[in-house]
Amino acid sequence: MLPTLGASVYKPRHTPWGSWVRDQRKAAKMGKRDLAQACDVDPSLITLIERDGHVPRRPVALRIGEAFGSPELGLVMAGYVPVRFAQTLARLVRRSQ
Repeated sequence: MLPTLGASVYKPRHTPWGSWVRDQRKAAKMGKRDLAQACDVDPSLITLIERDGHVPRRPVALRIGEAFGSPELGLVMAGYVPVRFAQTLARLVRRSQ
């Protein structure tokens, strides 16, 4: 059972993801607003990601990775499986059956 507080819905938290986003942003000498604009999201989402490790939906994680020049690494760091990896894994499973 997922933990809930009152009527709120459990949101995944992934601290290494938030740290990775912050470190990549700083290495790129980008402000939070710059990153938010590059990813077409509200700056408050970048703050939530960096502070709490909030994991956004897959398309946003992909755009964040793209902003740093590595879309698939962005997906992996957020805890998603890249599409190419999932397709390869599915082919391997079909072959083994």
